[in-house]
Amino acid sequence: MSIKKNRELMVDQITRLRGELKESVNEAMLSPKAAKKLKIGNTIKTQKGTYKITGYGQKTGATINFEAEKDGQRYNLRVSLRGTTSIEVAKGRSLNFTDSEMLESVNEARMKEDDFMDRLEDYASDVIPSKDYIKKSKRDLLKQLIGNMRTDKKAKALYTYWSKNKGKGLLDRIGSMFESVNESKLNEAKIAFLNDKLINSRIQKSGLLPLLGGNNKSLSKDKVKFTQELNSFLKKLYKKYSTLPIK
Repeated sequence: MSIKKNRELMVDQITRLRGELKESVNEAMLSPKAAKKLKIGNTIKTQKGTYKITGYGQKTGATINFEAEKDGQRYNLRVSLRGTTSIEVAKGRSLNFTDSEMLESVNEARMKEDDFMDRLEDYASDVIPSKDYIKKSKRDLLKQLIGNMRTDKKAKALYTYWSKNKGKGLLDRIGSMFESVNESKLNEAKIAFLNDKLINSRIQKSGLLPLLGGNNKSLSKDKVKFTQELNSFLKKLYKKYSTLPIK
């Protein structure tokens, strides 16, 4: 075999090896654990483009489907829950997965500050009782909220963002959030107090409790208890069925 022929063969082999090496470097492996953690906002990059997950589809013991977008068009993706280097793709609303694309990377959605604040306000309303907003300082509320996020697995993304981005600007926004919610809770408490006061007045004017001896201090304990419970029951009925305006 001539030297020229040997050189051509060597060049062909080197070119082929480079292609295989490039393909192996770009190929990504999605572990079973990572596949189960995929959520809306994540991006999946294949050799044909980048898909952004926008919704959830059917899930079985072996696979999970996602709705996704790429270049403004809708797709359905099927991902193996047993570890994979590729995903199945169907264009539009079709669930006929005819294409298989090699993975290059999978990235978690980056949370922005406005998204963080919206989610934090919803989370705070779930974990902080209304009375705490009225009784506690902003500093104490912040400690309480961070403590909840730190130990709550469902708030992992919130706590991660807080840990990486905490600073005066973010603290000021959270403080303003507490002030806004606190004002709202105080107004609710005032409305409840005013309504109770008005309802009590209406019940007294009805003459029902005085007729039963509600103002008679010489009544037996059982009768006193009865009139108190009746008063409470009448309040509940009045709140449920009355057209009393909220002021």
